Amino acid sequence: MVQLDEFGDPRDFIRRQQHRFFRRGVYDSRDMAGQISAEAVLAGATEVCVAIDSEWVIIEADVDWLEACTEDAFSYLAPFPPGGGTDTTREILAVTFSLGVVTATTRGIRVIKGNSAGPVTEIPKNGRVFAFRMAFE
Repeated sequence: MVQLDEFGDPRDFIRRQQHRFFRRGVYDSRDMAGQISAEAVLAGATEVCVAIDSEWVIIEADVDWLEACTEDAFSYLAPFPPGGGTDTTREILAVTFSLGVVTATTRGIRVIKGNSAGPVTEIPKNGRVFAFRMAFE
């Protein structure tokens, strides 16, 4: 896990350093969706679906791309071995910039941020569902 202790709270660091994480230099929900869905592909998913409605972005994959680092991925820039030696997870970006974050695996539905599971109403048969409620750019 990449500890950002020298930088303070990871979310504060990410807010201050948005240019390091987004192609346009600032928070962008579609860019974030692309980065997170790419994690699923790198982890071996053969089916990945990204759906965007007026409030939520929902990413579904046939593998649980966070299986090895579930807890850390929501709190830190956790190592992401399928992406290479220096790659890190991007779910902390959603926790930092979104109004709500929810995930679901075969183990159940978990609200990470906010008070609603939003569009995630069913436990997937396999893989992972990850959704975030957009904060409008």
